[in-house]
Amino acid sequence: ATTSSAEVASIVVRQYAIAASSTALATIRQTAIGGASGEPMSTTSFTSTVLGTHRFTVVSLERFEGVVNTAYYLARGTDVLRFDAIDRGVTNWTDSTLSVSTLPAHKALIELLATLQGR
Repeated sequence: ATTSSAEVASIVVRQYAIAASSTALATIRQTAIGGASGEPMSTTSFTSTVLGTHRFTVVSLERFEGVVNTAYYLARGTDVLRFDAIDRGVTNWTDSTLSVSTLPAHKALIELLATLQGR
């Protein structure tokens, strides 16, 4: 991937409790907010992937003005963990052939999640 010299890569981890009257998917829907629009992401944009021994719901939250942000959600019994890979300064962010998984934060997060232990 092509990035500028001002590139910044970060990983952010959040925990969301699942309300007693709710579900993991509903919690994911409520917290998957598009970065550029500020609106909830359509569930049609959700995908699923297995990394290591865990299945993650994956949502591209932002791909705008050089920022590429993808959230990996891990549903557990009473909560949902959200892992964001955020790459800034991506000069070819509009390129439809951009392989997001090769960006620094995305690559590091995928490697990290593949080693995740526990339930």
